[in-house]
Amino acid sequence: MIKSLTTAVSVALWAASATVASAGDLTKQIAMLPGKGVTFYMGAQQGIAVFKPEDGACGLTMTFAQAPAAGTEGMSGMAGGMSGMDGAKKGATVRMEVMTARPARVDTADGQQLIFNCGPEAKAMYLNMPTDLKYKD
Repeated sequence: MIKSLTTAVSVALWAASATVASAGDLTKQIAMLPGKGVTFYMGAQQGIAVFKPEDGACGLTMTFAQAPAAGTEGMSGMAGGMSGMDGAKKGATVRMEVMTARPARVDTADGQQLIFNCGPEAKAMYLNMPTDLKYKD
């Protein structure tokens, strides 16, 4: 029983990694650490993603806003939380639990996709994003 369960889990993890690998030519992967945010830019909008471990899963929080005008910092400085958005006009904030091997997907307005994967024991989170989207960690 344990052997068949282990095999099933291995196959599931392999299938999940194969799906990401097949899209590898069109995406870049960013490793995120707990409490350290990543800002990503999608045309006239930007988002910030930050996670913290929650009972073996990744508690992901994303906040969206209008992108700052050229030469401004906008939502940078995320180590302290969402305080970098104080001067920005905030949009929606989304909170979700992401389990290992069960990625969360976010579709952008122009039809691209951000994929968030929770690493083993929620020690890291991996963001796969299109190569043409800009980001700042």
